[in-house]
Parts: sequence; C-alpha cells; structure tokens
Amino acid sequence: MDRWRFIENMADWDLLPEYWHKMSKDELKDYYFNLDDTVVSKHFKAKKAMEEKLLKNPELKKRKLALFKIDYKKLNSIQKANYNFHKISGSLAEYGFNCVKLDNLWEEANIIATHFDGKQILRIRHKGRFTIYHKYKNKNLYIYYVENGISKMYYHDDAYKYAAHGDSNLTWQEMGQVYIKTPKRYDPIITIL
Repeated sequence: MDRWRFIENMADWDLLPEYWHKMSKDELKDYYFNLDDTVVSKHFKAKKAMEEKLLKNPELKKRKLALFKIDYKKLNSIQKANYNFHKISGSLAEYGFNCVKLDNLWEEANIIATHFDGKQILRIRHKGRFTIYHKYKNKNLYIYYVENGISKMYYHDDAYKYAAHGDSNLTWQEMGQVYIKTPKRYDPIITIL
C-alpha cells in the first residue's frame, strides 16, 4: 500500500493523531508528501501505541472471537455430515463451484455443485473412502472422499470400468467394493482437490 493510501485509510478509520483530524484529504495528502522521515517515523510509532492501547482494552478482549479446531472423531454423525459438506464445498469453491447440500438423495447424490460459468453441474456423493457400488453405475455421479487428509474426487463410472473382480468375490457380486486405501490402478482417474 502506498503512503497516501495508507494515510487515507488512517483518516477514514479515525486513527490519526489529533492535529490531523481537521484537515481535508487533499490537505492531508499535500502535507503527508512534504513530511520528512522523522515525522513519518513518529506517526508510525503513534499508530503502534494506539494499537497496543486498543489491544489492552478489556471491552475489546471480551468480544474477541476464540476459535478452536475440532476433533473430527468426537463429532456425531450429523455433525460429521455437515463438516464434510463444508470441506467439499470449500475445496470445490477453489475451482468455481457452488455446492448445495441435499437433504434427501437424488439419483444417489447428496450434493449438487454448479459451476459459475453455468455450463457444468456435478452430482456428488460423499463417501468415507474409495468406493465402487453397482447401484451408482450409470448415475452420472462423482464420488468425493478424503484420504490421509487429501481431498479426492473421481467419476464413478470410470472407476467401475477399472474394477476387475472375479466371480468368486462375494462382496463384489452383492454390492460392489469399498477399499481401505485407494489402489494405485485408479490413480489416473482421481482428481486431487
């Protein structure tokens, strides 16, 4: 921020020393550009003293917002669902998507993400890990999950094509497959957010 902009903000915020308050912004600008470094240094010292005074004010300390990170493991299932939605929403916002949480599943999706360009709409299902289910096949569904603190997303039908489970795998025959860790063969279809 240049010197004039800083002084203009200081004037707007009413943080200048007493004798500068009665000056117009133009007068203040002319005055400021003609100051020597000693006066500027005194000004910044005065500003710092004022900040320290404000920080020591007990009324301000009462209003200070105290934030503490939560322990995800201590959340109940509804709190976890809300937490996960906001993580997903925050991750996708970086890429221009606005997310809407659905109260009921729609075509197996529990989140709809629309891009700011108005051309892309994603149906997303949040899962706890990499998952391939028969019931998600041909639903135009993206799966979002977090693995080792890394947000990942993939198109379910692409993962389904990679799946190579024999007839002897009963879990696969009944519903699909849930993995503890994402197999390396799926890396080409996974997007890291």
